[in-house]
Amino acid sequence: MSFKKTILLAAIFAIFAGAYYWESSRVKQKEAKEDLDAQVLKADAKSVDKLTIENANGLFELVNAKDGDKDNWRILKPVETKGDDTAISNMIAILAGARKSNVFDLTGELKAADYGLEKPELSVKIEASSEGAMETFSVG
Repeated sequence: MSFKKTILLAAIFAIFAGAYYWESSRVKQKEAKEDLDAQVLKADAKSVDKLTIENANGLFELVNAKDGDKDNWRILKPVETKGDDTAISNMIAILAGARKSNVFDLTGELKAADYGLEKPELSVKIEASSEGAMETFSVG
């Protein structure tokens, strides 16, 4: 094989390798964005300060009055009492791992009743004041 053919083949290989690298990095960025968009809770689970849950059993309001790095969850509604830090933190971790499968735009002609969400079975509001984030979602 001549030197010119070797250089030509090396150049073609470099072009294909560069195109492959560019395309794979573009696909990874797209997948990362889609994953972030699908997350129910975009804030870090450790930064959640307030959780409000409404279901058939009533309204439950929980607030984290942190003591340094240690969680100190308090239940404010329906009765004011100390919350189980481990159970509440686990529930938030589950919410942080949840992904959206369908999102409906209810600002146009479509109404919540069209999707069976006029009276949702569960409504959750999550606030993370350190990140200025607030997420609200309804289920069923």
